[in-house]
Amino acid sequence: MNRRLSGLRVQDEASALSRAFLLALAALRSDRVRTRAGILVVALSMAVLVALFSVLERSRAAVLSRLEKAGLANLWLVSAETEARPIESGEARRLATLVAASDTLLVKVREASVSLGETAFPAPVLAVSGSLRTLVAARAREGRLLAPLDAERRAPYAVLGSILAERHARTAHRDALVSAGGVAYEVVGSLESVRSEAASAAGLPVLDWDRALLVPLGAEPGAPNEPAERTPLSAAVLRFASPEKALAAARVLRSLPGARYGETGAVKVISPRETLRQWKTTRRSLDRLLLVVGALTALSAMLSISNLQS
Repeated sequence: MNRRLSGLRVQDEASALSRAFLLALAALRSDRVRTRAGILVVALSMAVLVALFSVLERSRAAVLSRLEKAGLANLWLVSAETEARPIESGEARRLATLVAASDTLLVKVREASVSLGETAFPAPVLAVSGSLRTLVAARAREGRLLAPLDAERRAPYAVLGSILAERHARTAHRDALVSAGGVAYEVVGSLESVRSEAASAAGLPVLDWDRALLVPLGAEPGAPNEPAERTPLSAAVLRFASPEKALAAARVLRSLPGARYGETGAVKVISPRETLRQWKTTRRSLDRLLLVVGALTALSAMLSISNLQS
């Protein structure tokens, strides 16, 4: 008996659904112009939501990639783009000793006209001192990388980024010399592709290793005739054993007297791990806002369809 009742109930529900479907189909066919307009409203609403989600996801992937490549266990000291005195090489080394950094990379960035054979074009020149492995998994494709002794001697040696090396290989008269800003350098090696980011994030400078010409710090074009300890830098990267130690070092540097180190100082102290945490908090708020926008868009579409079909 119970089986017969449940079977009849299922048949009634199926019949009700069938009648509702036929009724809805008849309503849609009754005014084809309004039906098409309603479908267009729904499609446009979905397109807006998909576009918003796509933009946010691409932005999320770019920021995460940039921060990961900056090194979550690194601490960046970046010279602010002001008239204040930038961070200097001796100053960066003293700060690295103060916070017990395990390794240090000093970088100075400038644009110069680079000549390969008879071809000249603008390219970034990265003057570096320290281990490149502090920041990137740099490996030599040919020859060798720059050594600490090269920076101490300010030797006129150069390492080509991967893209620059490919252009160098295509020149008709390939030789061991390259010039940048009127200064000649002996090419001692080339880098494998690093795939650096093309956009800045969280105040971090863009270091385009693949397009760059790497030279020892102090031997770059237009280098000031000053002691090595007084060389102005674009950034210094301090390496630590863990992200927690990098965060602790950032707090120490920001607490130093004089307000030179911090968000408003002449030297910005940037921790990629700290920036990642702040970005995740902001991202959660943005996700909630996007859900509200999606709900309002869906409600607007429903109201539009209701008005069109009434």
